[in-house]
Amino acid sequence: MVHDRVAWGGSLFAVGVMYMWLTAFPLSQGKRWAWSTFGLTGVIGFASFASHLPTGYLDSWHGIGILLLIPVFAVGISRSRELVTETSLGFNDRLSAMTWGRRIVIASGAGLSLSAVVILVVGTTATFVESDLVFIGVESAQLEDISERLVPLVAHDRIGFAGGVLVSGLLISAIGLFGDGRAARHAVAVAGLSGFGLALGVHFAVGYTDILHLAPAIAGPLVLFTGVALWTKDEQMRYGG
Repeated sequence: MVHDRVAWGGSLFAVGVMYMWLTAFPLSQGKRWAWSTFGLTGVIGFASFASHLPTGYLDSWHGIGILLLIPVFAVGISRSRELVTETSLGFNDRLSAMTWGRRIVIASGAGLSLSAVVILVVGTTATFVESDLVFIGVESAQLEDISERLVPLVAHDRIGFAGGVLVSGLLISAIGLFGDGRAARHAVAVAGLSGFGLALGVHFAVGYTDILHLAPAIAGPLVLFTGVALWTKDEQMRYGG
């Protein structure tokens, strides 16, 4: 649970960093893609909370926090719609000018989103993967013998983590596709450092160092930061910024 919760916190911090960049730059400039990204990822993020229900455990404070955030988010989306001045997303134009750096960043975000779906499926079904049980040193049935509420509690944390990773991945891909300027690259880099850094760091802190389990968390930042570096090089060659 410690490793799930710290990793979950890292994903939420990453989401917050990218949301702040979206607000301060493209949304304030009237970019339709920024407003659409807010709406899509917000709906998905809040909807992921419903996936906790099949586990049989509902964190009351988590639920209260979500219920308080939903109207704030809804008002923000509604009011910020007035800022949008573009008539289209310009999707085709962005694709035609795509560089390898951006493609790699987009692929990294897509990979994160796919991994989040896998984590979500595991969290709502088996809860544990084999390496989890090896690390704990017991089987799921033994945990249920200790307390019938223990496995649902762990599943709740795992599902929450999956929601944070899913939104993070979608945001990284969106910024990689539509984002411009140094601040866009910095937002992705800071998000990657916080998300991957905390996820990797907590595994070593608690001694959960199964290489197959850690492989995605090791490959992910390598791919992401390679993409950011190439994206930076591309932008510097084109615009000097």
